[in-house]
Amino acid sequence: MCVLVSKTQIESVADQMILAIAIGLLNSVGLIIVLISSAASSLGGTSGFLWMMQLLDPKQTASANALAFQRKWGWIILGAVVTAVYASVLGPTVRL
Repeated sequence: MCVLVSKTQIESVADQMILAIAIGLLNSVGLIIVLISSAASSLGGTSGFLWMMQLLDPKQTASANALAFQRKWGWIILGAVVTAVYASVLGPTVRL
């Protein structure tokens, strides 16, 4: 079975993986927590987004009615701000 993956899918999953690992590096426990937690969850857990649609419907082809989003810089900036807040709050170990 040949699985076709779009450039957009690869870019979005790769960005998520890089961000998850970078945020994991902020943890004060060190690199070991990144290797056993952040890398495992981001690399393995999100890889399904690359191939899940072909497994759900193997005969599926690209349709003319595909969902497309236009780039809106306001949403991109908001996403960057939310990611920075998330990383600064939850990246380091939270001690209760």
